Amino acid sequence: MIKCPVCHHNEPNGSLFCSDCGGEIFDIVPGGVHEVILEFIDSGEKLKLNGSREYTIGRVSKAQALIPDVDLSKYGAFQKGVSRLHAILKTNPGQCLLMDLESANGIRINGERVAPCVDLPVQNGDTINLGSFKILFHISEEKVAE
Repeated sequence: MIKCPVCHHNEPNGSLFCSDCGGEIFDIVPGGVHEVILEFIDSGEKLKLNGSREYTIGRVSKAQALIPDVDLSKYGAFQKGVSRLHAILKTNPGQCLLMDLESANGIRINGERVAPCVDLPVQNGDTINLGSFKILFHISEEKVAE
């Protein structure tokens, strides 16, 4: 169950609108995961993810047909071995899952190489390597101030 941000009425997971007040609840990920922030370890920059429950992660190159939701190009992704479509992050009820999309340089979660095409849980504070590109995951169960 998820709570409406307007009237706090309980609604089934996946609801888009509150059945009690009609308020929009599509921006809340069920199961308590409210904010996902990617911290790029080399630069210290942070990127807040919002507006979706799934994000493709990669980099953009010229004449590329598919554009990732999270473009790491401006952070030196090409030089660090990030593929055009490297991974997908899913914010499912109660957990975040990461899948390697058969990238050239793979993914490591806390130093452990992961198999491609397998959803693996990502926890708050996990370090993810896309090739040699390092990301610290911040996953919060409470709304984080802008």
